[in-house]
Amino acid sequence: MTPSSRASLVKDETRKTCPAEPLTTRQEQVVAQTQPTARARLVASTMRKLRASAGLSQAEVAKEMGWSKSKQEKLEAGNLGVRPSDARALCSLYGVTDPQRVKDLVDLAKRSRIPGWWSAYGLGAVPGWFEPYISLESEASSLRVYQQELIHGLLQTPEYARSVVRAFAPRATDEEVDQRVDVRMQRQARLEGESPLALWVILNEAALRRPIEERGAWRAQLRYLLERCELPNVSLQVLPFAAGPHASMESSYELMGFPESADLNVLYLEAGQASSYHEDSVIIGQYTDVFDHLRGQALDTRRSSDFVAHVLQEV
Repeated sequence: MTPSSRASLVKDETRKTCPAEPLTTRQEQVVAQTQPTARARLVASTMRKLRASAGLSQAEVAKEMGWSKSKQEKLEAGNLGVRPSDARALCSLYGVTDPQRVKDLVDLAKRSRIPGWWSAYGLGAVPGWFEPYISLESEASSLRVYQQELIHGLLQTPEYARSVVRAFAPRATDEEVDQRVDVRMQRQARLEGESPLALWVILNEAALRRPIEERGAWRAQLRYLLERCELPNVSLQVLPFAAGPHASMESSYELMGFPESADLNVLYLEAGQASSYHEDSVIIGQYTDVFDHLRGQALDTRRSSDFVAHVLQEV
């Protein structure tokens, strides 16, 4: 299921997790240097949808704004950053009158031109394939996740994260592992603060049963999972083996929601050693239906916490 290139927020990426490959490759460097940031694509996608809603063509907008049609195409593809002043002018042209929405879009345009905190790390910590994800996560207002084999990164302890990183990147140096773990821990700040991310995770029982090397670290991870689920913006449901076959047995996936001003939803899909991003409304609708059905198959949040506590007692 692949949406048209016009509808794709971020081009499909191949995830570099094969043990035969070094952690940082020349291909990742090229991707990181040439691919528009996810924030820029978020602005571009929003502006494209606003133009369509206003019933204007790219040529008409270009004429009104006093620039070429080629520039308009690049702006809407995310290949050319939208200046805050242009974002405000485009909102006016597209008939966006809500002051708060205009402000949100102008602020997003500003942020799209500023490197994210993760840019301070090298490609060993934030590979080219992962930058789009972390950039989108930093702007998202909600995240609905089905996790097949592992506890989600936003709910991991440093020790658990270190074990996972080493499994996926066995050639990584100690420094690179430390940096990747540090990035993962910093991402968890999204769950707290003034506008915390609303996180809803459906966790396959296999993720709870899969041990890491040190028993004490595994127990600490399960305890931490219970603690994080006490946050009002975090919900956890466990999908037990007893639930039987289900529609998400092939892969993990995430549904990213954004503030209303962005008028956007994104599907992040994992499949083997590939990851892809989609904003096609039909595909997102299909995965939303599947997620809602999984919620019905999974244990409710209270029983899920009891289930995690039971697994902890068994460890």
